[in-house]
Amino acid sequence: MAKMRLMAILLVLTLAFTGCAGRAPVPGGDDDTNSKFYESPGDLINRINQLHPGMTHGQVFHILDRHAAELTKLSRAEINGALYGSQNAQFDGSLAEQEAARHFLQSLYGYRLDYAKVQRKHGFSSPIRVRTNKEGYRYQVLLIFQHGRLYDQPILSGGVVTDSSSR
Repeated sequence: MAKMRLMAILLVLTLAFTGCAGRAPVPGGDDDTNSKFYESPGDLINRINQLHPGMTHGQVFHILDRHAAELTKLSRAEINGALYGSQNAQFDGSLAEQEAARHFLQSLYGYRLDYAKVQRKHGFSSPIRVRTNKEGYRYQVLLIFQHGRLYDQPILSGGVVTDSSSR
């Protein structure tokens, strides 16, 4: 008799989980980084497109409608990576040329602006597998300055996020 009850309970639980497999998404783990800074990703992109090399530090932050303290300061390795594609870029040449490259890198400073709003929803794709759907946007802007002026075009990366995974 106890075996029959246990089997009935397991059957009910199995049917309940199977019935909810695709219908009961649960929100969780949202990424909301500086999403209040701008009205939309388009607003951020329009502001970035107004920036050009040679603009002063003040002009850049005025267009972005931000203060430097609201952004993340870049390390030398991050600046090196932004300029040369790798944080481990090597400079060949004479000792004088290497020293000039080192002084050049030391004259640079920069900031990173992260802008993201990604919503995650979790649900069952089967009684034993959890599905996670992600939707939203995630952008990163790198700004490199030299002597108080924008050194190069801002580097904008990222975009729309639509992802689904199952585990």
